[in-house]
Amino acid sequence: MKQNTVKHVALPMFLSILNEVERCIANSDMRTLRSDAHELFKRVDHRGPSILLEDLPKVGKIFDKGLSEGTFHWEKIPSNLRRSGGWLFESLLLWSFDESGSSRDPDVETVTLTRQILYAFKKVEMESTDKAKRNAISEFFEIEHQLAEPSLDWNSDCFSDNLCQVHSLSFKDLWNGGEHLLWLALSNLDIVSKLLVFGEFHLDWDDCRPKHGPGSVSDLPRGGDKFSFPSWPKRLSVLFPANGWASHVHDSAEESLADYWGENPRSKLICVPKR
Repeated sequence: MKQNTVKHVALPMFLSILNEVERCIANSDMRTLRSDAHELFKRVDHRGPSILLEDLPKVGKIFDKGLSEGTFHWEKIPSNLRRSGGWLFESLLLWSFDESGSSRDPDVETVTLTRQILYAFKKVEMESTDKAKRNAISEFFEIEHQLAEPSLDWNSDCFSDNLCQVHSLSFKDLWNGGEHLLWLALSNLDIVSKLLVFGEFHLDWDDCRPKHGPGSVSDLPRGGDKFSFPSWPKRLSVLFPANGWASHVHDSAEESLADYWGENPRSKLICVPKR
């Protein structure tokens, strides 16, 4: 769906959902809801389709969490959906929650119709704007920079060089002399981890049956094999032997693989649409 066709294609569909609301929900404030719908699409003209693709689904997540917790947080509604004295589709949300955010124990039909409106455009396939991609990448790097430096040498060609250090690692190493409660919490993590993982660390892949998840591989050609790995570095093979982890079948003479091959892979950042 192209941006310049959003209003002409999406608005009639949106209004048809509101017609269903009028039919199913008695005493619904349809005049306000239709007014909010037209205002929403006016904002699409000025602010782009992100208000449909991102902001409305965000309200949907707040709504779902409110149903789970029994409280709706009005203040978390995205600013793009604010209007004078309240929010767009406030009357819709008031079917399920009062002005303080307390649940009204809505029935199933009310919840279903509310979610249909809030998630109506969640999975519309559109190319993200360059600005949205830049913002997502900046957020990714911001999170990366906040992570603590690793205790082990991940640049080593053989991870087994680091295994002897694993037993000496402690959550308390993260404590930088701040609040004592943090030190206490990290100490408790050390105790719990030792109770859960006891004895020598040894992974026997014969006890496991690994498999790929349902997700797609970003750079795999159509019809390609997920198990056709271009590389299986030495440091990976130490804990995850190629036979059994890089193959469809268990180890056998005719299917036996090399211990490792190829160069150490490098991470690649790819922008993918959320589904």
